[in-house]
Amino acid sequence: MASDDIAISIRNLTKSYRLLGHPGDRIKQFFSLGLKQYHREFTALKDVSLDIKKGEIIGIIGRNGSGKSTLLQLICGVWKSTSGTVQVTAPFNPACTDFGWEISLHIENYNFNNLG
Repeated sequence: MASDDIAISIRNLTKSYRLLGHPGDRIKQFFSLGLKQYHREFTALKDVSLDIKKGEIIGIIGRNGSGKSTLLQLICGVWKSTSGTVQVTAPFNPACTDFGWEISLHIENYNFNNLG
């Protein structure tokens, strides 16, 4: 596949967060000077690689907490990755993110008569 055909290239993308048990743990962490950890690491995405061609329409499907919104927000540049690269070489339109624009699927709106 020629690199001119690639709109979005993701290589070895990883995103980890520091989760705190209590809001006051942030200040404790700061004053501990790294001698004690008041957080635990949570890895939302680990070593993800993919290419999306120009003109392609994709959907990201997964369970709650599987990293769908994290991936989209890394592609959009909202967050910075822990490691890996995201290269966007063509304009794109994210249709659904965690920012409050949700797509809800209502099963009653679909016709399943032709399945089977």
